[in-house]
Amino acid sequence: MILLTDNEFFEGVLGGIGWIIAMYYVKHSLQKKGKANFALVGLVSWSILWYIRKVGMRLYKDGKKIIKFKDREFDSDHLGKSTLYHHLFINVFFIVLIYFIIIRKAPMKTYKLMKLSGADIPLLAFLALMGILVFFT
Repeated sequence: MILLTDNEFFEGVLGGIGWIIAMYYVKHSLQKKGKANFALVGLVSWSILWYIRKVGMRLYKDGKKIIKFKDREFDSDHLGKSTLYHHLFINVFFIVLIYFIIIRKAPMKTYKLMKLSGADIPLLAFLALMGILVFFT
């Protein structure tokens, strides 16, 4: 069973980048008192997110064809054959779940959206680990 492919992983990264840019647009659009059309702001921010994801994926897939990069996938067969991958994946997965359920329970303010703190290191480590598992297994 396939858990994650390189295309899905990269699309998730692009979606995160697009979301940050869209939220930046929303924040600055809504700061204009009385001049913000909420429907238009929502439409434009969604469009920003969607275009970044779709255009980025098209460039990624075309780039893979040009450099002849094979499709990669992280599947449950890799977890079963290698006990190192299995234990690493399960442990990191539960650490990230605990991190989000217990540590990050407090609501996040929008002004803190662009700041990186030491509390974000487990999330970044999880993303790096998933990237390694997808691209090198």
